[in-house]
Amino acid sequence: MKNFLLIVIITFGLVGCDRIGSFISTQIDKYTPTSSIEQDQKAAQLYRALQLRQTKVILSLIDGPAKVDFEKFSPEEIKTFIQLVPEQQPTSMDIINTSKTVSTETGKLTSVVYRYTYPDRYIDFSVAFDGHDASEKIMIFGIYQTMDKDAADNSEPASVAVPEASAVATDTPDQTQAAKMTI
Repeated sequence: MKNFLLIVIITFGLVGCDRIGSFISTQIDKYTPTSSIEQDQKAAQLYRALQLRQTKVILSLIDGPAKVDFEKFSPEEIKTFIQLVPEQQPTSMDIINTSKTVSTETGKLTSVVYRYTYPDRYIDFSVAFDGHDASEKIMIFGIYQTMDKDAADNSEPASVAVPEASAVATDTPDQTQAAKMTI
């Protein structure tokens, strides 16, 4: 009888653990930021416009600080920026990070980092949308390109979202050639 009672207690305990685990998982999912389908589509349109080197389309897809900064770029700076995105089609695209932030400079933003995979590199495409309510207004975007895919597989993904325009080309300590630009 004692063995039967022990089995019943353990069984009920395990059922309770499963329910608690399910509840915790549901709560975590409820508060984990995600991008909307519309935001993902807008970001894909912007990335495609960058691939096709369509500056007028790029300008039509961005708003706020991104648009102001992009319009300030010289034609050479725009060309340099756009060339960070390869014209070829990527082999895959994954969302590697989504976050919601609040800042005194930019207000509420929902930032999404899309990783485009190519045979020889990764492109991390960071897009910050206005607000936390699935707005499609692109306020800030940035490109981080890793030239050596094997080295990038062993490092942390990098993304930058800064409201001011900047362009940098560097050699990182592990000899991975990287270039990034944020608008």
